[in-house]
Amino acid sequence: MIMDAHFGSWGTQTFIAGLTSDAMIAPRVIKGAADGDAFAAYIRNVLLPELFKAAGYVSG
Repeated sequence: MIMDAHFGSWGTQTFIAGLTSDAMIAPRVIKGAADGDAFAAYIRNVLLPELFKAAGYVSG
Protein backbone atom coordinates (compact mmCIF):
# COMPACT_ATOMS: atom_id res chain seq x y z
CA MET A 1 0.00 0.00 0.00
CA ILE A 2 1.38 3.39 -0.96
CA MET A 3 0.38 6.35 1.16
CA ASP A 4 0.86 9.87 -0.11
CA ALA A 5 1.05 12.91 2.11
CA HIS A 6 -0.78 15.96 0.90
CA PHE A 7 1.30 19.03 0.25
CA GLY A 8 1.81 21.00 3.44
CA SER A 9 0.85 18.20 5.82
CA TRP A 10 4.39 17.40 6.95
CA GLY A 11 5.49 18.47 10.38
CA THR A 12 8.26 17.82 12.85
CA GLN A 13 7.70 16.33 16.27
CA THR A 14 10.31 15.55 18.91
CA PHE A 15 9.83 12.57 21.21
CA ILE A 16 11.72 12.78 24.48
CA ALA A 17 11.71 10.50 27.54
CA GLY A 18 13.79 9.49 30.51
CA LEU A 19 15.13 6.00 31.05
CA THR A 20 15.62 4.28 34.39
CA SER A 21 17.20 0.90 34.88
CA ASP A 22 13.82 -0.77 34.43
CA ALA A 23 11.42 1.62 32.71
CA MET A 24 10.85 4.57 30.43
CA ILE A 25 9.51 7.57 32.35
CA ALA A 26 8.13 11.01 31.54
CA PRO A 27 7.56 10.55 27.80
CA ARG A 28 6.56 13.70 25.94
CA VAL A 29 6.08 14.80 22.36
CA ILE A 30 7.08 18.35 21.54
CA LYS A 31 5.54 19.90 18.45
CA GLY A 32 8.37 20.95 16.18
CA ALA A 33 12.08 20.60 16.79
CA ALA A 34 13.15 20.84 20.42
CA ASP A 35 15.50 23.69 21.21
CA GLY A 36 17.46 24.36 24.39
CA ASP A 37 14.58 26.18 26.07
CA ALA A 38 12.13 23.37 25.35
CA PHE A 39 14.59 20.77 26.64
CA ALA A 40 15.28 22.76 29.83
CA ALA A 41 11.53 23.14 30.44
CA TYR A 42 11.06 19.38 29.96
CA ILE A 43 13.83 18.63 32.48
CA ARG A 44 12.51 21.12 35.05
CA ASN A 45 8.76 20.54 34.71
CA VAL A 46 8.43 16.89 33.67
CA LEU A 47 11.52 14.76 34.17
CA LEU A 48 12.76 15.95 37.57
CA PRO A 49 9.36 15.58 39.28
CA GLU A 50 9.08 12.04 37.86
CA LEU A 51 12.58 11.16 39.07
CA PHE A 52 11.83 12.44 42.56
CA LYS A 53 8.54 10.53 42.62
CA ALA A 54 10.29 7.35 41.48
CA ALA A 55 12.92 7.80 44.19
CA GLY A 56 10.23 8.17 46.87
CA TYR A 57 10.73 11.87 47.59
CA VAL A 58 7.63 13.88 48.35
CA SER A 59 7.36 17.41 47.02
CA GLY A 60 5.84 19.85 49.37
